[in-house]
Amino acid sequence: RDQWHSMTRTGLAPRLLQHLGEPFLEIHPQDARAIGLAAATLAEVTSAHGRAILRVLISDRVAPGHPFAPMHWTGATAPSGRIDALVPALTDPVSGQPASKSAPVAIRPFAAGWYGYAISRAGDLQPDCAYWARLPVAGGVQMELAGVVPAEDWVAWAALLFGLTTPAVHVADRARGVHRVAFYQDGQLMAALFVGPAPVQLARGHLAGLLTTAAVDQNVLAGRPGAGQPDPGPIVCACLSVGRNTLCRAIADGALASVAAIGAATGAGTNCGSCRPELAQLLDMTLHREAAE
Repeated sequence: RDQWHSMTRTGLAPRLLQHLGEPFLEIHPQDARAIGLAAATLAEVTSAHGRAILRVLISDRVAPGHPFAPMHWTGATAPSGRIDALVPALTDPVSGQPASKSAPVAIRPFAAGWYGYAISRAGDLQPDCAYWARLPVAGGVQMELAGVVPAEDWVAWAALLFGLTTPAVHVADRARGVHRVAFYQDGQLMAALFVGPAPVQLARGHLAGLLTTAAVDQNVLAGRPGAGQPDPGPIVCACLSVGRNTLCRAIADGALASVAAIGAATGAGTNCGSCRPELAQLLDMTLHREAAE
């Protein structure tokens, strides 16, 4: 469902990238607390060989002391997320097989001064910031961004990033450090940038979908669908494009009590089956929340 072989093929399939669209560090809750990592922030991971910056994913699927990060991201898609920069170049003396699966590392929070998210019809964007991850979506690309020092002029920064000279629509809450910028041309949305002091919470699937919409959406800077347009959330079932929010609503509204019931109601997990463990986690999380309430 996710990535394979440095994304040379799977990285060209936008649907696969809607589940986990950037390099991440999956770390046990016990380790995250000890290090001071918060979910969805960034972690700086270093070894004797190099350094990487990765999105924090707190999960008990990994054991304490054994964080995991995927190897598939490259300098072309997420230059600060390259795990090969951390792993020693050891090979078996007989077969030549590389021991490229593990390395001792040190982990600490990355001191991000700002976080961002961007969409653009132009594909080959090269941001000037400490962290970025780019992935294709229908109609263009989307990017996760972060840096240390916020820009003095976010409109100018965005225009340089997108290579656009058209007038921009800009809304800002300067006291909170929140900025949202959109560029239009001939009645079409060309690009948009969302920036804040913490990881930005947006309906990413909805925003990326606006790149293929001919009509102008005047509410793009709201970052989420309007009334009567439910947000499906991040894709969990890539085969049938079923989102996390859709699944949580189905579990709660339909009183679903098994992965099979989720499949019957939504179709999720009924094709390749890769998402079934995550469906079980969503089911457990929803049932525990309802019991607590």
